[in-house]
Amino acid sequence: LNTEPYLANLSISPLSPVYNDSVVTCGAMVADPDEVLAAAYEWSVGGTVLANGSSINLADYTLMPADDLLCTASATDSQGASQSADMFVTLENRNPVVDSVTIDNQNPYTDSTLSCVASASDLDGENPGVSYEWLVDGSAVAVGDSLTLNGATAPVGSTVSCQVTALDGYGGSATGTSSVTVENTAPTISGTVITGGVYNTDVLNCNTTAVDP
Repeated sequence: LNTEPYLANLSISPLSPVYNDSVVTCGAMVADPDEVLAAAYEWSVGGTVLANGSSINLADYTLMPADDLLCTASATDSQGASQSADMFVTLENRNPVVDSVTIDNQNPYTDSTLSCVASASDLDGENPGVSYEWLVDGSAVAVGDSLTLNGATAPVGSTVSCQVTALDGYGGSATGTSSVTVENTAPTISGTVITGGVYNTDVLNCNTTAVDP
């Protein structure tokens, strides 16, 4: 009489974290009193077979976070008797990265308009969205990629920061910040007029207009 093979101790390594570019290995113990057998392995996602063999390099496939990677192990003897078992891991998400944040005007005055440009990337192959928020001395004042300053909300010496948030499609996020300091604008003098006589005993009057933005 033939004895069916016995398959046990199915395992996947690593169990966590597993990303969409990880190398994953599946292993199982097979025993058969009638003959020597080895397990066969099949990898699939959502019912689609990706590969056969004990290991798989996920970078060779287009997978995304939250996908369930299934390893099916089976053992079949020479008489056609078989046993199988399966196990899965869920691919995990990685947070995006804010690669750069740049404010176009590094020496702004109280009436300057600033623009902020940022770039972000994601190791999972996603295209993270980017949002902008402006802060003056740590307090939020506006959203969007540009800001026009005024002396009331951003006086000379205050720190203006552009804070960028990158968000991927699986809830991962990252932030980055760039800051500048509001500089003083020199006053301007205009309309200087001297009135009075032209003799050495005359009193002269000098009138002028000074403006400091």
